[in-house]
Amino acid sequence: MAVRAIDDAIKHWGLLKKAITQLVLNFQMAGRQAKNTWVGHLLPCIRKTWPQFRVLVAPTLEMRGLPPPLPDVKIGRQYTSAAWVANWRRRQLKLMKRAPCSSQQDFILYKIIFKLGHLETNADNEGHPSFKPIPEAIFPTPTIGIETFRCMLRVFSGMGDFARVNAHRPRWQSLPGVRDFKHGNRICLFCWVHAKHRIVDSEWHALFACPTCSGPRRRFRLALSDACRRADIVETPLAVFDEQQWRIPFSCDLVRLVILCRKDYRLVDELARFCVEALSCRQRAFKKLTVRDLFPD
Repeated sequence: MAVRAIDDAIKHWGLLKKAITQLVLNFQMAGRQAKNTWVGHLLPCIRKTWPQFRVLVAPTLEMRGLPPPLPDVKIGRQYTSAAWVANWRRRQLKLMKRAPCSSQQDFILYKIIFKLGHLETNADNEGHPSFKPIPEAIFPTPTIGIETFRCMLRVFSGMGDFARVNAHRPRWQSLPGVRDFKHGNRICLFCWVHAKHRIVDSEWHALFACPTCSGPRRRFRLALSDACRRADIVETPLAVFDEQQWRIPFSCDLVRLVILCRKDYRLVDELARFCVEALSCRQRAFKKLTVRDLFPD
């Protein structure tokens, strides 16, 4: 908004130009307090994206340090796009500096970015591999409801209600004893109650193997069969599900499913619906769990 306001002041003059000019002058005359002015807050923010950016008032109001203008794109929208790319790049590089463990929130996002990124060789003598950030978003612009799409993003960013991250913290009061469960406070409670299996409650277990989500899983497989039949896809996401019949699922299986679906908006829509339905099934099942189910003795 600030870049757009300055651009409008340059183009249309009037009171807006006088106001912006006065704000810049306040910054220039503030001395040690310059960082507390409007321009003092603005410059560090914009320079994260455009390092050479500055605003001049003499001989006339103008912006310097801008990239070459794009045809039919206003400077405000150009900055918004450039800021998104810069923030996304910084986010990836920060994530790749230290790989999170499986119990941390960013674990799935790290695996997805690592798989999509490219490893190069540095020019140093040690030849350590370096990561090349992906420039585009993981998923295309959604065509499904925004809340459904956000639910999927929360699942793949580790913000869902899964014990691998939160150790069943939301149920510490409703299910006393689960916090100090002798078999581990990160296991899938549904698989423990029904089959006494000690399996980590993770996103990939819920989507691929947990019997609580069997209904949404069947519907998702049917939707994938129909979508893949109408599309020219070399490797279909159904192959990921077929492999789970012979082994337990791993995080790499979920990453592979995301990568196979991400380029086709129809598959992304179905994946988002699958996540919403699976979470709904889990919420209903959690409400039915009792302390007697977990501790029959």
